[in-house]
Amino acid sequence: MPAYLTSLIVILVVILGGHAVMARLFEDALDREALVRMRNGWALLTPMAFMAPTPWLYFGGLIVLSQVMARSIPGPRMAQGPGPDWAVACWLGLLLAIPPLPVTLGGIAGVEYFLKVEHHRVLNLSLALVVWTLRQRLTAAARGGRWVLTDWAVAVYLVPNIVLYFLGSSATNGLRMTMELLLDLFLPYWIVSRGLTVLSGFRLAVLLLIQGVLLLSVMGAFETLRGWPLYDGLEGAWETKWSLTTYLMRDGFLRARASTGHSLAFGYVVVVALCLWPWCLRTVRSPAGRALGWVVLLAGL
Repeated sequence: MPAYLTSLIVILVVILGGHAVMARLFEDALDREALVRMRNGWALLTPMAFMAPTPWLYFGGLIVLSQVMARSIPGPRMAQGPGPDWAVACWLGLLLAIPPLPVTLGGIAGVEYFLKVEHHRVLNLSLALVVWTLRQRLTAAARGGRWVLTDWAVAVYLVPNIVLYFLGSSATNGLRMTMELLLDLFLPYWIVSRGLTVLSGFRLAVLLLIQGVLLLSVMGAFETLRGWPLYDGLEGAWETKWSLTTYLMRDGFLRARASTGHSLAFGYVVVVALCLWPWCLRTVRSPAGRALGWVVLLAGL
């Protein structure tokens, strides 16, 4: 059996087993249907990524799956709230399912390539479309058309960087870097700031993000103990090269990275989840569940 298929089996065992445990951990905070849909999303995307004959087929499947998940609001609790909140929750829930392994979209007429396409960027575009269309159906948008302080802060960051891109590079490269900046920074900000309209939607999104980090923490502990980076097989399956997929050893142990691509990125993701976990504890009634969340996240860190 190819090594990447063995990795796929281990990842699926963690996903299915982890979600079975978290169904009890979050039973007071989330509708069971929302948990089941997120489990199915991870369980479908993972083998699709490992076994698709071409990454473009995976990206197409990601668009279809994310559109279907985001547009079908689960459970009675979510059905009473605005649709964009569930779309944002789907975005955060699926964000860590697959590594951001870049695939080059080839260029023409002397242009080397147009853009590097990856899981995050495709997901950003897909879910931004859902949030935009669902917001059009709301009778009263929560924020109207007004800009707030964070909008201006993001603009102040974006505009000088875009100008520097064009001053320090060719026009083609400046356009490419501008597009990547908008896809990686502006679109996620727009999705969250325009999609979340109620506090319950924010809590749902945070819980689904933490759910993903809990799964990655288990995978990270496995990678360190076994010296086996689980997602490295994707590089061979997609026949592409990624500079981040390098072994980093410390005192004989592999520094885990799970689906984040790098141990530093993995550490930052777990720290964010650790900071958010105390706020989520009010929705987890089980003392064992609260303790388990701390143990798993700290193990991942």
